[in-house]
Amino acid sequence: MSDAAVDDIWAVSQEAVNRSGWLVDRVLAAPRTAGLVARALDPTACWAGATFDLLQPNEASRIGPADLLAAALVGAPPSALAVRHLLDPVVARRLDAHLRAIPADVDLWSAPGRVLDAAAELWSALQEADGIGLVRATKLPARKRPRLVPLLDPTGATLLGLPPGAHWATLRAVLADAGRRSRLEALRPPGAGAHPAPLRLLDLAVWAAAGGGRRDRTGTVPGPP
Repeated sequence: MSDAAVDDIWAVSQEAVNRSGWLVDRVLAAPRTAGLVARALDPTACWAGATFDLLQPNEASRIGPADLLAAALVGAPPSALAVRHLLDPVVARRLDAHLRAIPADVDLWSAPGRVLDAAAELWSALQEADGIGLVRATKLPARKRPRLVPLLDPTGATLLGLPPGAHWATLRAVLADAGRRSRLEALRPPGAGAHPAPLRLLDLAVWAAAGGGRRDRTGTVPGPP
């Protein structure tokens, strides 16, 4: 299949892009967003923040125990069965091959269809493990490729009006707008440096819009997505 044909598969309607773009803009402009993003990235606070991305070791082409711990920090701990499956040497080599097919220096908004295909293949391969499921299968690719794969869970996807089965494709088109990316980058706290990636700032903004930072009835504080 040609590159153009693959890109066509990942195309989304302009109506969907306009709707999600409006909702993203509303999230970014909400009065409490910037403050909560800064709180989530404060290393003295109780949330995962940048630790999700920075916890070491974090080899670009390997999923290891630190990656599973990072997933647990954002509320997606794998089951014991999943841990044994993912760390099995045979399975690990297969997942490594999937990761090597996904460049680490591509942003979602500029990713060609073939790169998204490769990321989707990794996402599907991860779901073969018992106890992973749709949400957990997104957390690991998001850690390994933070510039490409968003952390969004179903709640966040609904908040942004992302069409079912087209979350990545719709966000790719929405974030192709340079002005929107500038407004997203404006949420980066002073002194935060290059981490997290811009896409993770959006994840945190959505977490804030979904009620991040509020204590639930048990007294615990939900972590950011």
